[in-house]
Parts: sequence; structure tokens; C-alpha cells
Amino acid sequence: MLPRYLGLLPRLAAAAAAAPHPHHPQHAARAAAAWAWPGLAGAPLAGAQRGASGLAAAAPAARGLVRLRYLLGLGGLAAAAQFDALRDEARLGALAVVRLARDVSAAAAIVADYKVSLASAPPSGPERAEALAGCHERGADRLLRLCFANGGIYTKLGQHIGQLDHLLPSQYVVTMREHLLDKCPVSDYAEVAAIIREDLGSPPEELFASFDTQPIASASLAQVHRATGLDGRPLAIKVQHAGLAESCAADIRTIELLVQAARGGGGGE
Repeated sequence: MLPRYLGLLPRLAAAAAAAPHPHHPQHAARAAAAWAWPGLAGAPLAGAQRGASGLAAAAPAARGLVRLRYLLGLGGLAAAAQFDALRDEARLGALAVVRLARDVSAAAAIVADYKVSLASAPPSGPERAEALAGCHERGADRLLRLCFANGGIYTKLGQHIGQLDHLLPSQYVVTMREHLLDKCPVSDYAEVAAIIREDLGSPPEELFASFDTQPIASASLAQVHRATGLDGRPLAIKVQHAGLAESCAADIRTIELLVQAARGGGGGE
């Protein structure tokens, strides 16, 4: 008999915890006994009261266990969210370092080329002009490769350089204009479909009657696809390039690193 009763204690404790009269343990005991063990329904109240002392002690413990599990669950969710935030921050920091390394490498190569090439050239005359033009050409090519490697804001910067005819050497302007104004990077259809699914909840095949997988135009930040709506209307769908949000955030971080370095080198002035 005792093992059977002990085996029912968890059910009795749960019934006591859910009883409508928490301030009267004898009522909780009788209700729990009637639910968990019909043979106790007609037992004297004194017998129920004897069991009530155990239930009264078990019910707060059970409720405390539920609260503990709830708090542990909240703590786990908070820890997971913090871990995701730290992981995203670490990934963003790593991306910023990579892009900063590209910046420094390209800038160092351009500056070194000018110094070395012009140091061996005459101070004036056609030979120096030719050496300077060669530096401009190689510098423009290095800058173009940097724009393609980093993309996003760098592509936009290259396009802007391509319009500064009277401010920069013609080699930079022509190179950027020829390669960036009309020949921007293109995201493949798998990336486009993934972005549409992420933003709109469904793939293009379910959202449109037709969707051209080849873009009709591409710019530094997005590209445009021809599509037909479910109602038959012709549409132009502009889709942001994959990874642009991360690259822009990394570029902001890169600028922060450059500013911090400049302030440190200038003694904080």
C-alpha cells in the first residue's frame, strides 16, 4: 500500500497546486485524493488532513520547481540571444578587418608605386609625365580591383570617381567610368531567390506568375528583374545585392577603425 501511495505523490502534489482553495489544505487534500485515488474519496476528513500536511509542503516545492524551470528557460533564451549578438559582432569585426586590410594593401601599393616610379624619373619633362601617367594607370587599376573586391559602398565610390572629370587624373575617371557605371556586379538567381524568400516569406515562383532569372539592370546596391504579378500586371522587381547589409556595417566599422587610428596618431587632436 505504501509504495502505491508514494507513487501517487507527484499527482497529488499537482492536484493540490491546482486546487481552488490554496489557504485550506484539507480541501486540497480531499480534492486531490478524490481525483488520484477514488478509494480515498469517502475517507474521514482526519485522514485527508494527515495527508494534507505532506501536500501542503509538496505544493510550494512543485510551484517553486516550475518557477525555477521558467527562470532557467528565460535565462537560456537570454544567453542564446547574447551569444548570437556576440557571434554577429565577431563576424562583423572579422569582416571589417578583412576589408580594412584590403584598403591598406591597395593604398600602400599605390603610394609605393608613385614614390618609387617618380623617384627614378627626371624632375620634369616628357619622361616624368610618362612615369606619372603610368602611376595613374596602375593606381586606377588597383583602385578598381578594390572596388570589385569590397563591393557595395566601394562600387558607389568608384562610380562617383567616374564622374569627377575635372578633379582627378583622367586615368582614374576613365577606368571607373568604363568598368563601374555600366558593368556593376550581378547577384546570381539563387541569391536573389533567397533574399525574396527571406523578406517576403515565399519564393518568387509563388509570389509572381513569372519571374525573369536574368536581371535587366544592375547597380552598385541592387539589381532589377522583370516579373509578372499574379494579376497579370508587368512588374519590375528591385532586389538588394546579397551581403550588402553586412558589408555596409563592416565599412562603417572600418571607418571607425581608421578614425581611431588617426586620432591615436595625432595625439588625440
